[in-house]
Amino acid sequence: MDDDLKQSLERIEKGFDGIDERFNGIDKRFDGIDKRFDGIDERFDGIDKRFDGIDKRFDQTDERIHDTETRLLSAFYGWARPIEMRIKQ
Repeated sequence: MDDDLKQSLERIEKGFDGIDERFNGIDKRFDGIDKRFDGIDERFDGIDKRFDGIDKRFDQTDERIHDTETRLLSAFYGWARPIEMRIKQ
């Protein structure tokens, strides 16, 4: 019976070794997936930086438009003010 028990335990141990090998294979696959996700994360970081640059450009464009509008309105007011005063007289 001792030999039978040893053989059974050895078979069980071999079975666990096989399971361990399978888990190691799964771990390697997950490592590969993690590396892929790291690459994807880097790409998204690059895209985020591009969008930040675009946002800055839009902000600068908005400021330029506002400044141009202010200058145009000031110039128009400066031109129209003397005419308005003449009309009132």
